[in-house]
Amino acid sequence: MKVVVVGGGIAGVTAAETIRNLDDECEIILVSEEPPLYSPCVFHLCLSGELDPGRAFIETVNSLQKKNISFLKEKVVKIDKDQKKIYLSNGTAVSYDKLILATGSYPVIPPIDGVKKDLVFTFKTFKDFQKIYEITRKKPGGSAVIIGGGVIGVEVAYALKNIGWTVYIIEVLERVLPRLLDPELALRVKSLLEANGIHVFTGEKVLRIIETKEKTYTVITDRRAIGCDIVILVTGMRPRIELAKEIGIELGPSGGIKVNPYMMTNVNDIFACGDCVEVEDLASGKSKLSLLWHVAKLQGYIAGLNCIGVQRKFPGALNLTITNLLGTYIISNGNTLDDFKGEKTNILEKKDEENYLRIILVDGKVVSLQFVGKNPGTEYFGIMLGTMRRAKELEMLQKIQEIAKKEKIIKRANPLLLYTPLSPGILS
Repeated sequence: MKVVVVGGGIAGVTAAETIRNLDDECEIILVSEEPPLYSPCVFHLCLSGELDPGRAFIETVNSLQKKNISFLKEKVVKIDKDQKKIYLSNGTAVSYDKLILATGSYPVIPPIDGVKKDLVFTFKTFKDFQKIYEITRKKPGGSAVIIGGGVIGVEVAYALKNIGWTVYIIEVLERVLPRLLDPELALRVKSLLEANGIHVFTGEKVLRIIETKEKTYTVITDRRAIGCDIVILVTGMRPRIELAKEIGIELGPSGGIKVNPYMMTNVNDIFACGDCVEVEDLASGKSKLSLLWHVAKLQGYIAGLNCIGVQRKFPGALNLTITNLLGTYIISNGNTLDDFKGEKTNILEKKDEENYLRIILVDGKVVSLQFVGKNPGTEYFGIMLGTMRRAKELEMLQKIQEIAKKEKIIKRANPLLLYTPLSPGILS
């Protein structure tokens, strides 16, 4: 059998390696415009000087070849689903028996006048990171405007501040981290950033970016003008679905490729995984995009197994984001009150000066878990996330404190350990 994987990110590489681990004979070809495999999750740590940039790379072409996985650094321009061929930008065609689409996502570029100037960057690829890294090392003490106050924008702001840059965050919505946190928790993050010298402006719209004679920029919003050396756009991501759409692969309500629990599309012998797909959110039961590393990795694992006939179901996405800013943990499963407008919700909270925990329930089911604070280990996160993953009802939640007292080890458990692709209970 011959399997072609389109995409060299974590989902595509995991799919290819999963197949190879179980099948020595299968021909595997990985096609990607970029070299495999690096982790964008650590770019902000490399930018801040906490991690060497070389550590961002996990796989290389040589390491894949040693595993007998062929690599083609090319762009796929067309898929012929009837002839079972993909066509590359160099004019060649590659046949397949099974095809796995792991085409990832791309940054949203807002329609701002001046957004295509030389020193206006996105923060998605290693090439993006490398350009910003080189500029910051050549010009210590510079200044940057970050357009977008999501988790990547906040992490980049922290990284630049850590190396002595002046940083401004501009978010068009009324709070930072609007996809992760409700206003009350987001306000704590904003206060934390401002207390550490990062300027945060929410509820402001960027109108244009003007280049000055000194080769710097002025960012004009509907409220102010800010001078800076570089501009970084972190205004969201979109699934890369053009190839799939052209051949009639069905899309979901969020715009990602629709797959069944076996990561199969509606087109025979074509699977999909990673940022380009949408799947069921474990907590809410809604179909949505995930765009998270650990979810993409698990999807790649499931796609690879099913591609070679080892039947396993994807359990749904636990969209867990955990980041640590200046000793403060921000944790969310990616659902806020905004996602449940019109539904009857209950809110459970525990807060003090250092920690703020919020749990949202719909019909007695935990749908949202949000935390901002210094010590998440004391907030029973292991049990909370286990409850969410198993879709238990409110009565289970009410037993949390009693159980935690008896089993103190659970209080200290890393929440990510509850969501491992090797757990038989999850994959069965």
